Formats: sequence, C-alpha cells, structure tokens
Amino acid sequence: MRVSAKDDGSLGNGYTVPGEPKQSAWGESNLAKLDNTPPTGEATASPTTPTNGDVEITLTVGDVGAGATGVAGVVSLNGLTVTEDNGVYKTTVEVNGTYTFTVTDMVDNNREVAIPIDNIDKLPPVVTYTANAEVVYAGASIEIEL
Repeated sequence: MRVSAKDDGSLGNGYTVPGEPKQSAWGESNLAKLDNTPPTGEATASPTTPTNGDVEITLTVGDVGAGATGVAGVVSLNGLTVTEDNGVYKTTVEVNGTYTFTVTDMVDNNREVAIPIDNIDKLPPVVTYTANAEVVYAGASIEIEL
C-alpha cells in the first residue's frame, strides 16, 4: 500500500493486487489530515487613550486550515500571567512596552503576536513656581493656572 499527503492535508492511499494482469486502485481518505498551519492570533488593548491606570490586553486566537486541531494555549514571552475564559485570553500590563505572546495549537504549530503599549502615564505632573518675594507674604494664597 502506498500513502501520500496532498497539498490540502488529506491523505491518499493506493494498492496493487498481485497476480496477472496487475490491477491497482487509488483512493482518498479524509480520516486524517495534516495540520502544518500556524494558529491565528490578534492582540488588542483597552484603553487605547492616555491613561494613568493599567491596560488590558485581549488575545483573539484560533486554529484554521486542513486538519485544524484547536488552540492549546497562549504564553507571554514577557513573563505575564495570561488567563483564558471560553477561548478568550487576557492579561494586564502596568507599564509601556512591547508585549509578545506565543499562540500554540494542539500539534505544536506556533505563531507570535506582539502589541506595543505606549499610552500609560502614571507619573504625576510636576509644577515649579518661584514666587516674587515682594508680592507674596505669609498667609497669602497663590493661584496657579496650568
């Protein structure tokens, strides 16, 4: 029997019957498909506007193509904890940076997904004011407009 893989991931098999005249047959089987397609992945951030808080990253992942086996998991290459709830993967970041994740399917195909975060500003503003000694005296209030 001869077995070969086709481009679409399906398997074909053939055999030759011994004797004279030689007879052979060829068929296709969809019992097994090869999965050599990396999973899909997209990362989004919330909020995307300037914030003095943390930013949540959501990863939307999937596994498509011939023989798709499903997503096994998502791992942060930055050491973050990634949680999963019904196929949605999330993590929270406290500082700006580029965060990279590896999405792996059930047969170890991988895809890296990266997202830059640059909207976190947790530093308080700094105001410097030098008072004119002739104007300011003890107990006086000073109004500063920013």
